[in-house]
Amino acid sequence: MRISPEAFVEKNKGKTYEELLVVRDELITVIKKYEAETEHDPEDVLVYPAQDGNYYCNLKLLGGLCNLIADKFGEKEAGAQ
Repeated sequence: MRISPEAFVEKNKGKTYEELLVVRDELITVIKKYEAETEHDPEDVLVYPAQDGNYYCNLKLLGGLCNLIADKFGEKEAGAQ
C-alpha cells in the first residue's frame, strides 16, 4: 500500500533530526536499488507499471521528507543559539 507524501511526513513528524536522516537514507537506498536494477525502457511502463509507480511515489516521499528534515534542522539550529 502506498502512502501519500503528506501522510508520510505526518507519520515521521515526531522523529528527531537524526532519526529523519536514517529514514532518508533508507528511502534513498530503495530508490538507488531501483535505478541500478531497472532498465528505463518506456515500453516497460506498460509491462511493469507498479515498479515505476513505486519509484515515483518514493521520489515524492523523499521530497516531502527533505522538507521536514530542513524544518527540523532549522529548529535544531534555532535551539542551539
